[in-house]
Amino acid sequence: MSVLVWILYDISADPRRNKVAKTCKQYGLIRVQKSVFLGKLERNRFDELAEACLA
Repeated sequence: MSVLVWILYDISADPRRNKVAKTCKQYGLIRVQKSVFLGKLERNRFDELAEACLA
């Protein structure tokens, strides 16, 4: 089952911010603003995305 997700972040460190943005794009999310992404994810992929952003 897909769910609509909004990813919003406020990250000051450039390398970390770039990694999160790149990861969101890899998961098929669309950039709405500089630090806002929107898209549909399977429920189990949401946790996967969160772990990928933390690594």
